[in-house]
Amino acid sequence: MPLRSPMHWTTALLAILVGGTLSAQTTNLLPNAGFEEVANGRPAKWAPINFRTGGVARLETGKAHGGERYVALQSRDNTERIAWRAAGPLPAGTPFVAAGGWYRTAGLVKGRGRGASFRVHFYGTRDGKMRELGLRQGFFPPSAAWSKTS
Repeated sequence: MPLRSPMHWTTALLAILVGGTLSAQTTNLLPNAGFEEVANGRPAKWAPINFRTGGVARLETGKAHGGERYVALQSRDNTERIAWRAAGPLPAGTPFVAAGGWYRTAGLVKGRGRGASFRVHFYGTRDGKMRELGLRQGFFPPSAAWSKTS
């Protein structure tokens, strides 16, 4: 989830849920979606990615939206892009995916800068090669309190 802002040392705090609907059931498709499982000081089955631009990804405790842990992203300026990434399979026959979660920001001024963004990439095989088949992205305004993405 890249964060872009004109402010110095901006922080986004995230709690994520991606669900796929099979029949009338909702199933969370992300591994360790609540960040409660930890391995080597970071959420198990998640990886930080800084796109070689800088930024800091952290696992935090306390003041989470739910549970004990949440992930944080911090960048000094709008040139640093940082994200947490997890991957999971989309079960065959899934008619659609609903994506959303909770976020809050600190050090952002409402206006020019985007508060936080949430991306879902879809990959699959096309012409015998693994390719990106789709991307859905949402941008959300700065919010000092936990806010739900929609």
